[in-house]
Amino acid sequence: SIEFEKSKNKKLDAQIELDFNSQNYEIDLIDAVNNAIQNSSSYKISQYQKQYSDWEFRNKLSEFLPDINYSFSLADLKGEFLVGGILPRYVHETVYSNTFNTNIEIFNARRIFESVQLKNQQRAKKHTQNYTKEDLIYRVATAYYELLQKRTEIDIYAYNLTEAEEQYKYNQALYDTGLGTRFDILRAQTEVESAKADLAKAKFSLKTAQTNLANIAGYPIFANLLPKDKIIHKLELVEKDKTPDILFSQAIALREDIKAKEDSIKALIAKKNAMFSDFLPTVTLSWESAIVGTVRTGSRKNDTYAILVTVPFGRNLGVNSFTKYKMEDKNCLIAKTELSKMISDLQKKIIDNYYGIKSGSEIISAKNQQTVSTKEGLRQAIARMKIGEATYLDVTDANRLKTQARIELVGAIVNYNKTQLSQLFEIGGLNLMELKTKYEEAKKLFK
Repeated sequence: SIEFEKSKNKKLDAQIELDFNSQNYEIDLIDAVNNAIQNSSSYKISQYQKQYSDWEFRNKLSEFLPDINYSFSLADLKGEFLVGGILPRYVHETVYSNTFNTNIEIFNARRIFESVQLKNQQRAKKHTQNYTKEDLIYRVATAYYELLQKRTEIDIYAYNLTEAEEQYKYNQALYDTGLGTRFDILRAQTEVESAKADLAKAKFSLKTAQTNLANIAGYPIFANLLPKDKIIHKLELVEKDKTPDILFSQAIALREDIKAKEDSIKALIAKKNAMFSDFLPTVTLSWESAIVGTVRTGSRKNDTYAILVTVPFGRNLGVNSFTKYKMEDKNCLIAKTELSKMISDLQKKIIDNYYGIKSGSEIISAKNQQTVSTKEGLRQAIARMKIGEATYLDVTDANRLKTQARIELVGAIVNYNKTQLSQLFEIGGLNLMELKTKYEEAKKLFK
């Protein structure tokens, strides 16, 4: 019965509301991005990796500093000792010594190459951290607009349900006065139930979008994230007059992941060249100053200077060193090929986004016009039905087209914004300041 269906849907709505009664966060795009930068695990990991790389490089530089040692010894000698290994002599002396010693390698090729390697790794980690931040902003912004899309779809489906219920009441009134048919009532009831199902699916889709954004932006995973924006603003992030070639040149100069890859390649080259150190000399300079003596005879001072030159001939007759060099050389070739592929993929993505933005703008215009047309079509269908020139099926078809057009318009705007975000990200210009400026400009256009 109708009363049973109302009771069932009331319970369903109550369950949906219960699911949404977690901690509420009313946010806009900038709120979400700021929260992500502060709480995102992926960004924190990149920061810790950068800090680790900093300390690793400093640790390697510390190896260029000398080792300084001090030692003190005190011994009581008593009994017969051989002098020169031949003559026995009875001795009872208390012997002591104070020794200062320092060693410094003034040339170590491996250490130099490894320092260059770690310095480039440090730079690569810095660029990776910056890229992780840009990627985080992009993913959060995309997830935010998907959340806003789902929230707007709920409003559309809720309005559609209201209209369907009004049509049901109208058909019921016609039937009660003998002017309507039972078929129209059943058809209207079907439309009501269909509208309720659409609304229920939209609410659960919103919860999925909330969970997705919460996971990316570092909110509690069960948080009820509600967008402050009441409408979806069309973003304009990339200058329209810039061709793909210009955008690609900008990307090559700004992309942090490309810079990171280039520095990683430099680090691999330094690591490869470090294999030559297996054949290069190591020069060590040392100095030792000692004060030695006995309690009875007093102390004496002596200084020792030494230079040690070690000339290796490679490891395992040089075969080990040569094969490692070839291994590292192939690693360099792999990295260079990966960089080439990154650049090629980047170029394709920029071109795809360029035409995606152009077509997206046209699609929005078409969908906007379609929305206006279907709204007018519904109005005329209702008017014609009231004077007997159209049936209720014409009204339901017109209403369905109007609702679908609104949903598609929302989707077109969101897809356009996501493409704009993708393009700005691909050319290396997606930062919080730029996004905030463009976001505020977009909202002002709708005030």
